[in-house]
Amino acid sequence: MNKRVKRPWGYYNLLVKQNEYLIKKIVISAKQSISLQKHNHRSEHWIVLSGKAHIVIGTKKIILKESQSIFVPAKRKHKITNKSSESLIILETQLGKILSEKDITRYDADYTK
Repeated sequence: MNKRVKRPWGYYNLLVKQNEYLIKKIVISAKQSISLQKHNHRSEHWIVLSGKAHIVIGTKKIILKESQSIFVPAKRKHKITNKSSESLIILETQLGKILSEKDITRYDADYTK
């Protein structure tokens, strides 16, 4: 599977896709972030493989380092920022009945500037 999908903030590799779970390796380039977003039909679990992740989930701000993880419930706004000069690598597991890139509501789009 291991399909690479380029994004303005970096890229992700789709590692596994099953009916109710999907696993991605996300690489966020230096000084980049994904947009503030939420998903109605899936939750996500993130594990930091390399780097330091500045994370917002709802009103909570968290910094995760290598081997730390966090759960993102469905319908909760979230964002990941890489403030360092090195790439940030995260393993993301999506869980839900609908696992589609269309299930994203974006609240900003930093990478389109």
